[in-house]
Amino acid sequence: MQESLSKIALLDFSNALGDKLVARDKSFDKKIKDLQNQHTKELLNLKTELKSRLKEFEREKRHLLILIDPRLESAVVRVKNQLVYRLGKAIIANSKSFIGILKLPFALLKAFMIYKKKEKIYKARVSYNPNLKFPPLESYPDFDEALKVKNHLSYKLGFAFLKGLKTWYKGGLIWFYFKAKRLEREFKESKKQVL
Repeated sequence: MQESLSKIALLDFSNALGDKLVARDKSFDKKIKDLQNQHTKELLNLKTELKSRLKEFEREKRHLLILIDPRLESAVVRVKNQLVYRLGKAIIANSKSFIGILKLPFALLKAFMIYKKKEKIYKARVSYNPNLKFPPLESYPDFDEALKVKNHLSYKLGFAFLKGLKTWYKGGLIWFYFKAKRLEREFKESKKQVL
């Protein structure tokens, strides 16, 4: 009887030990899977961060190259850096609220000052080295896209504002108000036609 009890106790002990080993293996497998999942998530995060930093690096590199040789700019960037486009963009950005309308003269002045500063740098650079002069827009490969930018609402508003500003003493700014309303209406209609 003692022998059968010891066999039963030994069998129970081996079963309990087996269950503990199986449980330990399962917990190890779970920890390994969790570590693998964590590792893959960290790897994906590192890849996305690396991609974003590479894009940022390329952007900075392009910016520095443009500072060295401004002829590397595209036609679209050149059109968007024109005073007309900058003023139109400022008008659109600040005409959406009452506070924006109050800020509008300051935003226009800021756009004008930034443009003049860049123009002064460009003239100094060209006077130092005439080879750095911009080629005509027609020579750029993305000239067609630049023509599309000239048809944007920002460009048209800026052009109308400058035209109205030149004849302010004849009521040019009042003329600009009505021209801006008409341009906005045409823009909304063209948007509806596209949809």
